[in-house]
Amino acid sequence: LEGHSLLGENSLVDFPQRSGYVELENAVVLFVTLPLRPGNSARSYPNEWLEDGSILSWFLRENEWKDGTAPIAKKLVGDEASDGSIAILFARRGKGHFFCCGRCRVVESRPSGSNSVHSGTSTTKDGKLVKLFLLLQDWMNLHAMHDFRELVRPS
Repeated sequence: LEGHSLLGENSLVDFPQRSGYVELENAVVLFVTLPLRPGNSARSYPNEWLEDGSILSWFLRENEWKDGTAPIAKKLVGDEASDGSIAILFARRGKGHFFCCGRCRVVESRPSGSNSVHSGTSTTKDGKLVKLFLLLQDWMNLHAMHDFRELVRPS
């Protein structure tokens, strides 16, 4: 991750626990906590790995998504090459250490609780959560790593 040397040794980056992200001027950093065992989530909006760990479902409030027009949405959908913004995903199981899953971007969105799929930025208007599908852009490098495989499918 470029720029990691900007932080001093033993530096901590904090984030609002309820939001799960930190938005920066040209980036957004996502922090996702998964249950210790897949399928054991007490949440009504469980994050799930799909496609062998190349996609992760993640939820954002509609008023923060705004049909893909909010600043955070533009960073999540955006193209690093064209606008310079980037989204980085960190994930963990339970209260374990976060694992850097690299760059990601939204490839689909759905109104929470809906079975309909919307490509790009279509969402619900009722102020609830929007289910986003994050494509891990560095998956080809990650899928061979033991720690990543344990994150996706714990033994």
